[in-house]
Amino acid sequence: MEDPQTGRRSHRAKLRRSVGGTGNTDGFSSTVVSLAGEGMTLPLGVLDYSFGLSHRGAGEDARLAGQDATERGLVGAVAWAFRPVPGLRVVPMAEAVRLDHADGFRRRERRFAMAGVSLEWGAFGLSYTEGRQWNEDEGGAKSRSAQRTIGLDVVLEELLPPQAVLPGLTMQIGWRQIEEGGVTANDLGIALGVAHRF
Repeated sequence: MEDPQTGRRSHRAKLRRSVGGTGNTDGFSSTVVSLAGEGMTLPLGVLDYSFGLSHRGAGEDARLAGQDATERGLVGAVAWAFRPVPGLRVVPMAEAVRLDHADGFRRRERRFAMAGVSLEWGAFGLSYTEGRQWNEDEGGAKSRSAQRTIGLDVVLEELLPPQAVLPGLTMQIGWRQIEEGGVTANDLGIALGVAHRF
């Protein structure tokens, strides 16, 4: 990483007040409260959830710019897992985030929303997510971005004869599309992994 004050690259850097950033302040000027639960039994499946509120003081960067304001955040996420047929597990999920005076700068707003679903059947796992971000800065400048992902996980040791693969061998294939400022970019990745249980 690069030390923001000296500009030198190093494996460690000291966080200084002059770097700025929300929560990087003297005393107890920031508070975060969260509530989470998992495995809540429903008539069909189980529910996981998390909610949080944040109140974080502005850092030196916002103070020096004369735009300091306390960042206030709200986040919520839910995931519902159920089995519509034997052997198939379906998990729809959603998350939303709202930041007012983001990064400690007055009238800087950030909104995030994500929804997705994962399907698990035997050795296969397939997932899809779609996310949106909306930004607004002081002066009314607005921007928007979007991201879509598709992932496929395969437990190869469950598909091939034991002598054909290493124990714990898995394969992940992922695709991501990002849209921002009228530009669209696509990424594709493939990874092999080996896990060994001691």
